Amino acid sequence: MDSVQKKVAAVQRIIDALKIPNASLVCGRSEELARQSVHREQYDIVLCRGFAALNVLLELAAPFVKVGGHILCWKSLKIEQELQDSLLARSELSCQMEKPYEYDLGGTWGRRQILIFRKRAKTSAKYPREVGEPKKNPLL
Repeated sequence: MDSVQKKVAAVQRIIDALKIPNASLVCGRSEELARQSVHREQYDIVLCRGFAALNVLLELAAPFVKVGGHILCWKSLKIEQELQDSLLARSELSCQMEKPYEYDLGGTWGRRQILIFRKRAKTSAKYPREVGEPKKNPLL
Protein backbone atom coordinates (compact mmCIF):
# COMPACT_ATOMS: atom_id res chain seq x y z
CA MET A 1 0.00 0.00 0.00
CA ASP A 2 1.19 3.45 -0.84
CA SER A 3 -0.59 6.71 -1.52
CA VAL A 4 1.56 7.35 -4.61
CA GLN A 5 0.47 5.43 -7.73
CA LYS A 6 3.94 5.74 -9.29
CA LYS A 7 5.47 3.83 -6.34
CA VAL A 8 2.76 1.18 -6.45
CA ALA A 9 3.36 0.69 -10.18
CA ALA A 10 7.13 0.31 -9.60
CA VAL A 11 6.59 -2.34 -6.94
CA GLN A 12 4.10 -4.12 -9.23
CA ARG A 13 6.79 -4.33 -11.92
CA ILE A 14 9.15 -5.91 -9.37
CA ILE A 15 6.48 -8.41 -8.29
CA ASP A 16 5.82 -9.29 -11.92
CA ALA A 17 9.52 -9.66 -12.77
CA LEU A 18 10.15 -11.89 -9.76
CA LYS A 19 6.90 -13.83 -10.36
CA ILE A 20 5.85 -13.46 -6.73
CA PRO A 21 2.51 -15.21 -6.19
CA ASN A 22 -0.30 -13.96 -3.96
CA ALA A 23 0.95 -10.39 -3.76
CA SER A 24 -1.48 -7.56 -4.28
CA LEU A 25 -0.94 -3.84 -4.08
CA VAL A 26 -3.29 -1.03 -3.14
CA CYS A 27 -2.97 2.66 -3.85
CA GLY A 28 -4.51 4.93 -1.25
CA ARG A 29 -4.06 6.59 2.11
CA SER A 30 -4.04 4.33 5.13
CA GLU A 31 -6.42 6.71 6.96
CA GLU A 32 -9.03 5.99 4.26
CA LEU A 33 -8.29 2.35 3.40
CA ALA A 34 -8.37 1.28 7.07
CA ARG A 35 -12.04 2.27 7.23
CA GLN A 36 -12.98 -0.15 4.45
CA SER A 37 -14.21 -3.55 5.67
CA VAL A 38 -12.17 -5.29 2.98
CA HIS A 39 -9.01 -4.07 4.76
CA ARG A 40 -9.97 -3.36 8.38
CA GLU A 41 -8.52 -5.96 10.76
CA GLN A 42 -8.00 -8.41 7.90
CA TYR A 43 -4.25 -9.03 7.93
CA ASP A 44 -2.05 -11.30 10.05
CA ILE A 45 1.05 -9.16 9.49
CA VAL A 46 1.56 -5.54 8.47
CA LEU A 47 5.08 -4.47 7.51
CA CYS A 48 5.96 -0.79 7.87
CA ARG A 49 9.04 0.91 6.60
CA GLY A 50 10.05 3.94 8.69
CA PHE A 51 7.80 6.51 7.02
CA ALA A 52 6.74 8.16 10.28
CA ALA A 53 7.42 8.32 13.99
CA LEU A 54 6.41 5.15 15.82
CA ASN A 55 3.29 6.64 17.47
CA VAL A 56 2.01 7.76 14.05
CA LEU A 57 3.03 4.54 12.34
CA LEU A 58 1.13 2.43 14.87
CA GLU A 59 -2.03 4.50 14.48
CA LEU A 60 -1.89 4.03 10.71
CA ALA A 61 -1.02 0.31 10.81
CA ALA A 62 -3.01 -1.13 13.74
CA PRO A 63 -6.45 -0.86 12.09
CA PHE A 64 -5.32 -3.28 9.34
CA VAL A 65 -4.12 -6.05 11.69
CA LYS A 66 -6.27 -8.84 13.10
CA VAL A 67 -6.35 -9.30 16.86
CA GLY A 68 -3.37 -11.53 17.62
CA GLY A 69 -1.59 -10.35 14.47
CA HIS A 70 1.68 -8.45 14.24
CA ILE A 71 3.01 -5.11 13.07
CA LEU A 72 6.68 -5.08 12.04
CA CYS A 73 8.37 -1.68 11.91
CA TRP A 74 11.80 -1.05 10.39
CA LYS A 75 13.69 1.43 12.57
CA SER A 76 17.21 2.52 13.48
CA LEU A 77 18.71 1.52 16.82
CA LYS A 78 18.74 5.05 18.23
CA ILE A 79 15.05 5.70 18.89
CA GLU A 80 14.79 5.98 22.68
CA GLN A 81 12.69 9.16 22.55
CA GLU A 82 10.49 7.73 19.81
CA LEU A 83 9.85 4.64 21.93
CA GLN A 84 8.95 6.85 24.91
CA ASP A 85 6.67 9.01 22.75
CA SER A 86 4.85 5.90 21.52
CA LEU A 87 3.71 4.64 24.95
CA LEU A 88 0.23 6.20 24.76
CA ALA A 89 -0.26 5.02 21.18
CA ARG A 90 0.77 1.48 22.11
CA SER A 91 -1.70 1.46 25.00
CA GLU A 92 -4.56 3.14 23.10
CA LEU A 93 -4.11 0.85 20.08
CA SER A 94 -3.52 -2.35 22.12
CA CYS A 95 -0.13 -2.96 20.53
CA GLN A 96 2.29 -4.78 22.79
CA MET A 97 5.94 -4.57 21.85
CA GLU A 98 7.73 -7.88 21.68
CA LYS A 99 11.47 -8.44 21.45
CA PRO A 100 13.01 -6.39 18.62
CA TYR A 101 14.99 -8.14 15.91
CA GLU A 102 18.39 -6.54 15.30
CA TYR A 103 20.37 -7.08 12.11
CA ASP A 104 23.46 -5.80 10.32
CA LEU A 105 23.22 -4.30 6.85
CA GLY A 106 26.87 -5.09 6.21
CA GLY A 107 29.70 -2.91 5.06
CA THR A 108 29.47 0.62 6.45
CA TRP A 109 25.66 0.64 6.49
CA GLY A 110 25.47 -0.33 10.16
CA ARG A 111 22.89 -2.05 12.34
CA ARG A 112 19.12 -1.62 12.30
CA GLN A 113 16.14 -3.23 14.01
CA ILE A 114 12.66 -4.43 13.32
CA LEU A 115 10.26 -3.62 16.15
CA ILE A 116 7.59 -6.27 16.52
CA PHE A 117 4.18 -5.48 18.02
CA ARG A 118 1.38 -7.93 18.77
CA LYS A 119 -2.14 -6.55 18.57
CA ARG A 120 -4.07 -7.59 21.69
CA ALA A 121 -7.56 -6.15 21.02
CA LYS A 122 -9.71 -4.61 18.31
CA THR A 123 -8.87 -1.08 17.25
CA SER A 124 -11.39 1.57 18.26
CA ALA A 125 -13.47 2.90 15.36
CA LYS A 126 -12.03 6.37 16.00
CA TYR A 127 -8.66 5.20 14.60
CA PRO A 128 -7.09 6.08 12.36
CA ARG A 129 -8.16 9.69 12.56
CA GLU A 130 -8.78 11.82 9.45
CA VAL A 131 -6.14 12.21 6.73
CA GLY A 132 -3.12 14.10 8.06
CA GLU A 133 -4.34 14.24 11.67
CA PRO A 134 -2.08 11.46 13.04
CA LYS A 135 1.05 13.30 11.83
CA LYS A 136 -0.18 16.78 12.83
CA ASN A 137 -1.35 15.70 16.30
CA PRO A 138 0.27 12.35 17.17
CA LEU A 139 -0.84 10.32 20.15
CA LEU A 140 1.59 11.35 22.89
